[in-house]
Amino acid sequence: MKLSIKMINMRFIFSLLIAELTLSFFLFTPYPSFSEETSKEVSREAWILLEKGKEFLEEKEYGKALNLFQNALNRKRGIYPEAEMFIGDVFFLEGEYDLAIFHYQNAYKLVNAFTIPSDKYVLLYRMAALYLQKKNYKDMAEKLNEIVSDSSLNKNMDMKNLQFKILSLYGRGGLNEVLKLYRFNENFTIDAYNQLGWFYYKTGRYRAAISSFLFSSISVLSNSIDYIREKDPDYSFENLYSLISVSLKYKSLSDYFSRYNLFGCLYELGAASYAYDYIKPARSIWKLLTNFKEAGKYRNLAERQLSNPWKEPYLENIRIK
Repeated sequence: MKLSIKMINMRFIFSLLIAELTLSFFLFTPYPSFSEETSKEVSREAWILLEKGKEFLEEKEYGKALNLFQNALNRKRGIYPEAEMFIGDVFFLEGEYDLAIFHYQNAYKLVNAFTIPSDKYVLLYRMAALYLQKKNYKDMAEKLNEIVSDSSLNKNMDMKNLQFKILSLYGRGGLNEVLKLYRFNENFTIDAYNQLGWFYYKTGRYRAAISSFLFSSISVLSNSIDYIREKDPDYSFENLYSLISVSLKYKSLSDYFSRYNLFGCLYELGAASYAYDYIKPARSIWKLLTNFKEAGKYRNLAERQLSNPWKEPYLENIRIK
């Protein structure tokens, strides 16, 4: 999910004072202070430097981008999490992982100063990606869990109880039955749940992996149902096969499935289910995938799993700091 950084400029408009106003009233009329005006100008200059740096970053002109990001940070006297994050990006792309995490951590310390509050999740995802690159899985999972903990589900519901109910229903009736009762859609958590599912699966925590893949796939499929209903108010969910078939007729939903790797998520859900001895739900999902050429390599993997199922090996040399 690529989030743009925008500068919010507040302008104050003051009405003209009429000549009849007394001097004392005139003196107490509120005006923007010199420091306020200076602060706004500094913010604008820093934002311009940041945007120019982003352009160079996209063009892979890392040296020029880094210089502009550092100038933007200096312009704001070191209190500019966006600049810290993009400096981290430069070092990440250059393979300087220690320097990258140093600047990401600096940005994290200033997370409440982001102009756009949701950029917090952009930063957390980048930190998680860096920890994954360094095979520091503990810190990766910590950042991903911080993302999902901010979801409205986590804030407003008893998550352990919800996970237990969904997992139990899935074990009895598969994903079709789950979608008949549960719908939720928070896009900003989907990638986090997917990555956590992979991590839990590859470390043998199959129950947690199933739960993570379920929450990811439910979000994607719930959004798909909502989109189809906007186009066709008479649409009602019948089963997963028909939902995916209808969704793929819409390019926007097809792209959406690709963006959030729905078919990969479903395949991994089946793999984690098989490893947890939820054999029937696992085979049901794999059979589903064999019906869609759009599933690509996951269609082929599902066919192989159906003929000769296996478990993926655990991660090796898990680094715990």
